[in-house]
Amino acid sequence: MKKQHGKNNYDTKDNSLFFLSKSTLCDYENNIIINKANEISCDMDNEKEIAQKIFYYVRDKILFNATLNIFQKASTSINQKVIDYCNKVNIHLALLKAKDIPGRLHYVKVKKERLKGTIPTIMYKKIPDPIGHFYCECYINKKWIACEAIYDIDFYSGMINKGIIREKQLPTIDWNGENDLILLKELIVEDIGIYRNIDDLIENELKKYAYPPRWLCKLFDWTAKIGSSKRTNKIRKINK
Repeated sequence: MKKQHGKNNYDTKDNSLFFLSKSTLCDYENNIIINKANEISCDMDNEKEIAQKIFYYVRDKILFNATLNIFQKASTSINQKVIDYCNKVNIHLALLKAKDIPGRLHYVKVKKERLKGTIPTIMYKKIPDPIGHFYCECYINKKWIACEAIYDIDFYSGMINKGIIREKQLPTIDWNGENDLILLKELIVEDIGIYRNIDDLIENELKKYAYPPRWLCKLFDWTAKIGSSKRTNKIRKINK
């Protein structure tokens, strides 16, 4: 794996509170996010248990899909039925921060092969290889831990049963709150660095790759939603 150390690689050993900063898209101070985080955590006060509760909520209640409109606030996308997995990661980050658990995004480049068969073919052909990918990390027990939750359990099981992935490639999507869980680890070809939130990531990375303008993504997002959800739901139904 290649390492790239740039201005986005913050010294995070002693400044975890830096990653509690708010942003436009990761609007964790919004009452919708605060209320949901409190509902999920059920008055717990143990950070590890809270982080695990949030992880499993995000993993299985917010379904994996690939759409166009990634430029949504967490408070907007959390109640939508079909959102992009980038929005899912943003929601995860917002819920953690709403419970005062520092969170950040780890941005990498991965081989796109895992997406084959899980998103509409036209989308798969148009995306670059390798493709940018990011996952959530949280700061608990005085250390940063990766807690990637993009695949819901039915989708994961469906991918295995359909032969999209082999179980030995990804033996678990469970997270114990102590060790890193990085679902695409074996596909990473370059480690770009750390970002506080999706706003910083969009500003510093995604715009480099000619991502469609926000108005265009919003205008045609409905077509991607239909195509993506139709395919992912078909994979989930393999388990039924």
